[in-house]
Amino acid sequence: MQPQDVPQTRSGGSWQRGAVQEHAAVAWRLPVKPGSVRVARRLVHLVCRMWGIPQAADPAVLAVSELMGNVAKAGGTDVRLCLSWTPRRLRVEVCDAAPATATAPPQVDGSNEGGRGLWLVRQSASRWGSQPTPRGKCVWAEFALDSGA
Repeated sequence: MQPQDVPQTRSGGSWQRGAVQEHAAVAWRLPVKPGSVRVARRLVHLVCRMWGIPQAADPAVLAVSELMGNVAKAGGTDVRLCLSWTPRRLRVEVCDAAPATATAPPQVDGSNEGGRGLWLVRQSASRWGSQPTPRGKCVWAEFALDSGA
């Protein structure tokens, strides 16, 4: 995937590529099929680099991998992957058509059947949550950025 393959970002009333000063957002609709999680990870990594926040790439990639994996396990058909950035935070969202909200266990040990992925998201993110939408739900995670980002 090359930078020209990434959609343009919206910032301050004009369309532009690359790093922006105040805020940026981008979204994709991805099918849930073999290879989609890999594509999502690449998109997140590339966009973090383009926005000048490479330090946010690893935790954001982890979150997107886990959130998209949950949709795939639940038999979802497609997702909307959104990234938004301000100088203080990076937010990732994975939205799908399933109405059930996401919950993470308070702790994980060998007896847990599931929830390890959401537990990891909760541990690595500054904030995370799940909110219903008219078409299902959005699970999101926010990552704090240094003021110098």
